[in-house]
Amino acid sequence: MSFRLTPLELTVLLLSEKGYSLKKIAEILNMDEDMLEDVVKELVEKGFAKEVKKKKLFGRERYLILTDEGKRALREVAEVMSNVLASVKGMVEKGNIDGARAFLSKYIEYLPYAPLLGVAERSFVESLIRKMGYVPAYAPPQELYEEEPVWSSWEEEL
Repeated sequence: MSFRLTPLELTVLLLSEKGYSLKKIAEILNMDEDMLEDVVKELVEKGFAKEVKKKKLFGRERYLILTDEGKRALREVAEVMSNVLASVKGMVEKGNIDGARAFLSKYIEYLPYAPLLGVAERSFVESLIRKMGYVPAYAPPQELYEEEPVWSSWEEEL
């Protein structure tokens, strides 16, 4: 199965859902805001998010708000990853390590997102990645796991 979201798009949606501004997301991902703009444009074109500007005390900031389609895409990834992890766990329990490794290789880029989507504990996922000998090309930033989002109260939505 292929997902409708790339790992980078998934990261941007998860950070947006936690209340981060596009400027803060670019900072967390060590991206130039212009580079992030391409990802934002793609998410908006796909109908996964809409861009809004919110007034803050000192100016305005841009945010992404997930649409119903965006929430559905996140749920799809969560459901598939839940099923994948259940299958892999069953294979490992039956001693079919090679089968589990081959099956999991199709989903390895999304495996680090399982804890963020609420389908597995982070320690389980990290141990699985280590035991299977995988190194995902892209993993979510630590801020998604550790840092609390800075929720601001804004005066009005433009």
